[in-house]
Amino acid sequence: MCDKEFMWALKNGDLDEVKDYVAKGEDVNRTLEGGRKPLHYAADCGQLEILEFLLLKGADINAPDKHHITPLLSAVYEGHVSCVKLLLSKGLPSWILPWNEVWSHTAEEATRRTEVSQPTAPDNHQTCKWGCPEPSSLSQSPR
Repeated sequence: MCDKEFMWALKNGDLDEVKDYVAKGEDVNRTLEGGRKPLHYAADCGQLEILEFLLLKGADINAPDKHHITPLLSAVYEGHVSCVKLLLSKGLPSWILPWNEVWSHTAEEATRRTEVSQPTAPDNHQTCKWGCPEPSSLSQSPR
């Protein structure tokens, strides 16, 4: 099976084509040519119906891609609120519970966190307006 054609169907929301691929034996958890799984492509492109179908077929909601990004994070990065809500409704992934603290935000609160502002810093790093820690501080305990 051709990864590029399957990836095109995932990205463009061609549910019938995706269903055909799965019916012919396509593994919904297989890493495709681009180093990502089908769920990542659907989440990244805001394809809600494709996400629902893949999850029904057993796609791993917490599977990281080659960049260690989960489907939920892909949807958040791209601002696909309905996809974020769906993925959150299917269960909180382990990375949402850092340092064993319970994160009790609703889906609506979580989707509001997708907004980012461009900093004036020369490195052009996006900064979360809610004060999320810089990546370099994530390995340190918050206490």
